[in-house]
Amino acid sequence: KKNASGFRKKSIDVAPVADMTGLSISHPDGSALQLKKSDDGSWQLATPAPNAFRFDGAVAQRVASQVAGLSAEDLADNETIDVKQAVAVAVDLREGKRVLLTLGPKRSDNTYLMQREGDAQLYVIGQWQAEQLTKKLEDFRNLSLFDFDVEKVSKMSIDIGGKKTVVSKGED
Repeated sequence: KKNASGFRKKSIDVAPVADMTGLSISHPDGSALQLKKSDDGSWQLATPAPNAFRFDGAVAQRVASQVAGLSAEDLADNETIDVKQAVAVAVDLREGKRVLLTLGPKRSDNTYLMQREGDAQLYVIGQWQAEQLTKKLEDFRNLSLFDFDVEKVSKMSIDIGGKKTVVSKGED
């Protein structure tokens, strides 16, 4: 049997990734970042970054996917979010629309309160979802050592400490 909260809607309707044109994440410490989606669907960093910063568009895609699929673990009643400690996530949509999400600080049970602008309901989301939504600029750094198309590689040679290993495609 379901209790009363089992019948309440727990999905946090934002928008499909296809309808998103940008994302902004603003932290209470004043740091913020903006992401813009290109016409080809790839994500770009719109915030100035340090020299030699390599942006990882795949991280931005994961954040956008997380926003699109937000779902609450539970619903909160008689609680509030301290906006001075909140992270604001703005989702820009086609036709100039914008959805604003407010994410409160971590609670003692490792969950977070979230509210969608225009929705009186407070949602309780899990730690992993909240961590995706509270990323800072350094979390979007491309940490890959090499950037190449695996399908185009025919031979790879690795030399470590005088020991050389060669791997070739299609050869024994």
